[in-house]
Formats: sequence, C-alpha cells, structure tokens
Amino acid sequence: MALIRCNQCGNQVADTAAACPHCGNPINNYQQPPQNFNAYNAPGNYNNANVVPKNRTTAALLALFLGGVGVHYFYIGKPIPGIVFLVVWLFGWFIGFFPSLIICLLCLVQAIMMFSMTDQQFNEKYVYTQNQFPLF
Repeated sequence: MALIRCNQCGNQVADTAAACPHCGNPINNYQQPPQNFNAYNAPGNYNNANVVPKNRTTAALLALFLGGVGVHYFYIGKPIPGIVFLVVWLFGWFIGFFPSLIICLLCLVQAIMMFSMTDQQFNEKYVYTQNQFPLF
C-alpha cells in the first residue's frame, strides 16, 4: 500500500481507497505524476513548504567573494555548513592560515561549479536536497 495525493484536496490517501476520506473525490481516476515531477517543489508538499528556488548567480557570487565565512550556505538555507565554514575560517586564522585557505579554495571550486550549472541543476543539488551539507 502506498500513499498518494488526492487530486482534489491534496491530502494523502491510500492508493487502495475508493474515495478520499477528506473530500470524497474518487481515487480510481488517479494519474501518475509526470516524468519531470519534482517532489521537493510539489504544491502541497508541506514538509518542504518553505523551500523556494534560489538564484544560482547570487549563490555563486557569494561563494566566490564571501564563501570563506559560509554566506552562500546561509543564502541557500543550509545554516549548518554555513556555521561550520564560519567557525573553521575564524579559528583557522588563530592556528595558522592553512584551514582558512582550504575553506577558501573549496568555495572557489563551488563557485565555479555553480556558474557552470543550469538553474535547475543548482536548485536540485543545493536547495531542494535533504542533504544538510551539500558540498560538491
């Protein structure tokens, strides 16, 4: 048994149900989602309701110029790697510049990758992903 969305009200219904228990809409005429359906960006997906597409160019420029402090991760809505980059970058200067240099080089590579992606590829890889630390 799988859960499907009612095409009338959007609530989850068992695929074996004859009708939606919420609105009474018949389920037997349910159609499969199209091939390019993106579950993270689907209307009615309440788990990811706050996920909106981000501008790839803005994120790439932030990674290029302010990436060492993790600003691009805060922009795309991933605060955990943003905090990690910020802490490593700050404490890297106290123990030697090498950790901060590594963070800056990672951000340079990320910026180049972001510039070379399409908007859809960028949003799927960095924004819509369930991964809390999308690095490459």
